[in-house]
Amino acid sequence: MKRIQIITITLLVQFLSGCSTYSAPQSGQIAYIKFEGPASYAYINQTSPKGKMCNSTPLVKRADYKNVAIPADGRLWIKHGFDSRGTMFGRYCGFNYSFVPESGATYISDYRNEGARCSLALKKQLPSGKLVDEASFEKGDGGCW
Repeated sequence: MKRIQIITITLLVQFLSGCSTYSAPQSGQIAYIKFEGPASYAYINQTSPKGKMCNSTPLVKRADYKNVAIPADGRLWIKHGFDSRGTMFGRYCGFNYSFVPESGATYISDYRNEGARCSLALKKQLPSGKLVDEASFEKGDGGCW
């Protein structure tokens, strides 16, 4: 019974806050991104978050972290990180960034927790499997996400 109450409250909070689930493109130019590391969230926004409501960015389902289809027709804004605020030892560390995906390419958003610090790198996976820094990567200003 308690589990049902928790699930109901979680769904209600998401509904009231405008939280939505990311929907992958079904047509057009497509690239892929993999979210790696101990992150607790990943958001994808197809328009600049500046001037937008904080709660309007779609959340990527954790089950999809290893292969998320993304549009490759312009700049994307991503938020990837860890948030355990609200727990006894709550902590937050996340990154806002953007990049321009290339059609057919695969990208790795590599989030790392290292003690009291965290880091993020965006890599492009070449056909050979080699990972290189993504040239169009731009770190965000920590705006309203």
